[in-house]
Amino acid sequence: MVEKSSFNVIAIIPARAHFDKIDHLNMKELGDNPLIYYAIKEAKKSKLIEKVFVSTEDEKIADFSKKNGARVSYIRAKKLTKKNILTDEVVKDFLKKSKIKARIIVTLLPNAPFMRAETIDKIIELLKKTKSDRIYSVKKIKSSIWKAEDKKKFLKITSGYKSDKNPFLEVAGGIFVSNIDYYFKSKKKQILCYISNEIESLMIQSIFDLIVADRLIDIDQTILLEMVKSR
Repeated sequence: MVEKSSFNVIAIIPARAHFDKIDHLNMKELGDNPLIYYAIKEAKKSKLIEKVFVSTEDEKIADFSKKNGARVSYIRAKKLTKKNILTDEVVKDFLKKSKIKARIIVTLLPNAPFMRAETIDKIIELLKKTKSDRIYSVKKIKSSIWKAEDKKKFLKITSGYKSDKNPFLEVAGGIFVSNIDYYFKSKKKQILCYISNEIESLMIQSIFDLIVADRLIDIDQTILLEMVKSR
């Protein structure tokens, strides 16, 4: 049976074995499942994503991904697993080597276990409606930001108050939605942001983050959001 290679919307989950100093972060247990499970699950729940792919150099991650409904077209080259390699380089390499064709590529970072399929679909629809080239999931920065001019001079960039009309934003939530031209055409690109809530924006960057997330993963997000609002 020949596998389909042309799609309207696909998801690519880049999952390397080593995350900075943490070995196999993507396979660390969170709740009853490895961390990567949650990105695969939400991608498969999406009403708009036709196929879910995982890009990895690790056989263990590849086997788990395939068992959970994701497709692993090839094993990623070791040179694309280094710390300084950008996610976009990995996705572009995947699109070239796998020969998968798609109009819209949804990149889902596996260390964002609280992402939801509903949000993924909203961002896909927003990309279509605005005809933009890429949309990032982001969160509002609510704390004050200062810039060091030198060792003795500091400049306040933003207060971080909720009343700020134009809040500073930080890429968070692990969702990048792009059209195919974003990767392969040299032109001025239109980039937008989608503001996610505080729970969906949580990212796992350390073992401490993983421990905190483990306490939250089985709690309904509606309850978690109410807890956040009550602070």
